[in-house]
Amino acid sequence: MTFWKLIRSLKFAQLKSIGILFFKRPLFVLPTIKATFISYNATEKLYPKTHHLTGKANAFRHALWNMLICNECVKWKNDIDKAVTWAKITTDWHEEFSPNKALARAMDLHNNNVGRCLFLDLYNGQNKLKTNYLINYLQEKLNISVKIKSEDEIKTYPKLLVYITD
Repeated sequence: MTFWKLIRSLKFAQLKSIGILFFKRPLFVLPTIKATFISYNATEKLYPKTHHLTGKANAFRHALWNMLICNECVKWKNDIDKAVTWAKITTDWHEEFSPNKALARAMDLHNNNVGRCLFLDLYNGQNKLKTNYLINYLQEKLNISVKIKSEDEIKTYPKLLVYITD
């Protein structure tokens, strides 16, 4: 689904909610949209037609999206804590308005968090990390991701990407 198709598919309550969200942090709107486009396009290129499922590609997409939101926002407002908090707020909002089954939702929220944590591990006060570096780094992390079968299992892998299906 393209970005504009996604926007057109939102209900009024969702549009109002995201409008209020963006109103609170107007400097983060453009970086968030940019990060969304980059993460979607990169994932579509690397994992065409599979990143919307519940496998490794989906784990990659969620983590990359969070890493890129942090990365893009920190260059607009040189405050890493605010950038990471914003990434959490916006991606949690996405999960709230994109209903999934409980395990898939838990997986997405977990991988979002892993992406933010990985970004914090990499960030060293630079203004911005290179997107290709983040993608390559995350692909390495995907090699050690873990297949899970229950929400309880997720808790045992706090720093690893998790997925449900092969």
